[in-house]
Amino acid sequence: MKINIGKLLGAAVKVVKKNPSLVISAVTALGPVVQAIKAETKKPRL
Repeated sequence: MKINIGKLLGAAVKVVKKNPSLVISAVTALGPVVQAIKAETKKPRL
């Protein structure tokens, strides 16, 4: 299943323009998750 990145970005931009506060809250919510993922990937593989 291919995802059209162009369409995806277009939809994302529309959402951002309509309600920027939603995007800000989403980013703040995802912040810790992203940091956790980065921490996991930095751990040495055994």
